[in-house]
Amino acid sequence: MTTGVRPLWVPLLSVPLLSVPLLLSAPARAEEPQLPSLAPSRAPSPAPAFVPPAPLTPLLFGWPEGADPAEGPLTVTALLMIGTTGAVEDVTVTRVDQAALPEGALPEVLDEDALAAWSVRTVALARQLRFAAATEGGLPVAVELPLTIPFTPPPLRMHVRLLLEDGTPLASTLVGLRPVPASSTARAASGTTDAEGVVDFRGLADGEYAVVVDPASLLHAAGSAAHPFYTDSATVRLEGDEAADVTLYAHPPELGPILGLIARYDRIRPEVVKHTLSADEVRTTPGTMGDPLRAIANLPGAVRTPLDAGWLIVRGGDPRDTGVYIDGVRVPLIYHLGGLTSVIHPGFVDHVDFFPGGQSARYGRSTAGVVDLTTRAPSDNVDARAGANIILAGAYVSVPIRAKRASVDSERLGGFSAGFRRSYLDAVMRAIPSVTDEQAAIAPRFLDWQVRGDVSLPVGDVRLTGFGFVDSLDGSTGEGQQVVVKFNCQQVQGDWQGIAFGKPALIRPYMSYDLRQVTISAVDRQEDRLLLSAGTRAELQDDGAGPIGYSAGVDLTVDNLQLAFNDVPRSGWIGSPEAYADVRLGQSTKLVLGLRTDTVLITDQLPRFAMSPRASFVRPVSTALNLRADAGMYHQPPAVELLLGPPEGSALSLEYSWGGGGGATWTQGPVSVDVDAFGRKTEKLTQYDADGSLGQGEGLAFGLETMTKLATGRFAGWLSLSWTRSLRREESTTPWTSAIYDQPLTLVLVGSEDLGKAWSLSSRFRYASGFTAPADETATAYDVLRSEAVPLTRDGNGRLPAFHALDVKISRHVVQHKLGLDFYLDIQNVYNRRIPEPVITGLSHVYTDQAYGFGLTTLPILGVEGVYR
Repeated sequence: MTTGVRPLWVPLLSVPLLSVPLLLSAPARAEEPQLPSLAPSRAPSPAPAFVPPAPLTPLLFGWPEGADPAEGPLTVTALLMIGTTGAVEDVTVTRVDQAALPEGALPEVLDEDALAAWSVRTVALARQLRFAAATEGGLPVAVELPLTIPFTPPPLRMHVRLLLEDGTPLASTLVGLRPVPASSTARAASGTTDAEGVVDFRGLADGEYAVVVDPASLLHAAGSAAHPFYTDSATVRLEGDEAADVTLYAHPPELGPILGLIARYDRIRPEVVKHTLSADEVRTTPGTMGDPLRAIANLPGAVRTPLDAGWLIVRGGDPRDTGVYIDGVRVPLIYHLGGLTSVIHPGFVDHVDFFPGGQSARYGRSTAGVVDLTTRAPSDNVDARAGANIILAGAYVSVPIRAKRASVDSERLGGFSAGFRRSYLDAVMRAIPSVTDEQAAIAPRFLDWQVRGDVSLPVGDVRLTGFGFVDSLDGSTGEGQQVVVKFNCQQVQGDWQGIAFGKPALIRPYMSYDLRQVTISAVDRQEDRLLLSAGTRAELQDDGAGPIGYSAGVDLTVDNLQLAFNDVPRSGWIGSPEAYADVRLGQSTKLVLGLRTDTVLITDQLPRFAMSPRASFVRPVSTALNLRADAGMYHQPPAVELLLGPPEGSALSLEYSWGGGGGATWTQGPVSVDVDAFGRKTEKLTQYDADGSLGQGEGLAFGLETMTKLATGRFAGWLSLSWTRSLRREESTTPWTSAIYDQPLTLVLVGSEDLGKAWSLSSRFRYASGFTAPADETATAYDVLRSEAVPLTRDGNGRLPAFHALDVKISRHVVQHKLGLDFYLDIQNVYNRRIPEPVITGLSHVYTDQAYGFGLTTLPILGVEGVYR
């Protein structure tokens, strides 16, 4: 400390983010002797005032460039000498302290070199500060200022691991992040993997990123100079308070073009319970035909659908209780008739997020779960594929627009992709001599199409997506009645993403056409339902920065419903203006509070309005254990054909469920375990009562769900085991009874083994309790393969026979330069177990009588797909 000065404590004024006092050293005033004076005696003059230095630049310090985030968070204490001009003339670092991490572990211990580096960084930063000089008696003086500077690493936004297919990490490999397409908020970044094949990216802005690997460094890291490695981009979208955990698998040269880099990642969002399927998990799971939405049936929270029809039944709800979204926009249907596949080509799908409960306020009109499908961005190179199996044939193509691939930081204007599929199972069945026309007619006939175009403009990123499908299904009720069901659904939606009011923002307008027709020849019955919809979503998104954040938006939907029963028409307009908001408190440990308004306005009916509050909490106890909990209320309108069809429809209230759940995830090495418990009660549940009248009853669902995953070496698999109950009653005074889709115990065991030489073998075993048997003891199930009605059998608990089945899939990949072929044999229901189960038509509440049928026999699906990249 300077000689001849004394320390003074003064409060820190006008200094953001610092609340400690400043210890200043100012010159002391010497005592002056009292001299005799002839003048009259006066009171002594006051001591000259001391004014501390005032900062002219904010005392805000970000994480220094080049500093290892593993060393933080930490604080550096320094002594600043502020001269008479207010400049920092000297800086002395006196102490460097590391803070404890949330789970109690300390960061990486700093050695002498690291301490010296932090001293250099602090000196450089502190010398850039400027102050208004301290004054003593109105004159500038030099002072010493102790300053404590906190350094916190920017939040982790993406954790990337690069491995060979046998699990060997690829070190010293350049990994780049490129905005897809170039975004005003997302910026390119790059990094090199460490000895564990890991590179972390921090401080990324919200946006969509292509994770790409530099071919030259990958070639060197893999130790193969004879053949190039073919790589592909994994597309990851960061929104709000989320991070991404990405694992990229680089396959040997003979597998490169067909597999590229198979990406798996889990997006950490405010939703508490979420399951994300990777492309590899979907591709290898038997019985799914590579369809991500069919693969959801293997996950906890999803009850097995009767007859494997593909409809989504989540936590005790009906199929219509689960909302399905494509790129964040609600869609009317997602499965083709019969449920053999979804309406989206698998090549068009980037990933599927499944929320069995606890979804945020941005998802509305769903009392059970939510499925959000994100379409794949057009690739950096031409990607074309075409395939066929005994059920359908299809093709997919993706091309870039003005793409450059010279380096990982290259940019492109945008891209275009399209897909198309057509079924012909009915024709295959007719070619079998033993199959009658009636039996072949039950095979669903469908086609679907998808297109997507992306472009980057100065005002933001713009996307246009369109898709549609046409379905037809003929069948027999077993009583001489021929039934023809037809669906025709088309939808187009736009997407703009940019910056508004200083926050990431999006606008998503859409229009849809949904026609459903049912004809029953024996009774001369014709039912038509046409729903024309238009709407938009506008949203401000949480950028994830800071301990507090929020997102808010509005959904506006206008529907025109036209019903016709035997040419007797009925129509009406339905409007749904809704608003929602989520407030996030915290980052790693966070509480998210959400609120959504649910509104239904119908021609000549009273408005229906409700509030749907919800909350979720996530707590990372350690790097291996995470806890979560959620609670909320969720509203949805009854089926639109019931609101406008029968006279009682005008009196129906909004359906709603309330409840919550909690769970934990534990991960240790190659093993991860998820456990969740939930309970939910549904009120105003629209249903036909026992007397045939339309009423609103109650529902109750509760259960325990577990999922265990193992991924080691060439083997990967998981076990999903759930115990759930779904109960219904007409009113509060009547007893609870099992719902028609109630299955107390469900088990799914999936395993996949990489056999080497581009061969893979996978299998799936499933077990589920039998569905609730109908009260009618004379009820029958129609077996279309045998053309006969079979009396329903019951076990001692009043249930239909339990379901169990084994599926096996073997596949082989053949590659020749840029061309690849994928051959597979997917054998479903290996030991041919067929049991009676309820039939889901996809037409909500059209019929009060439940029909029953038998599932498929053993179905060997032989297929091939060619790929050009």
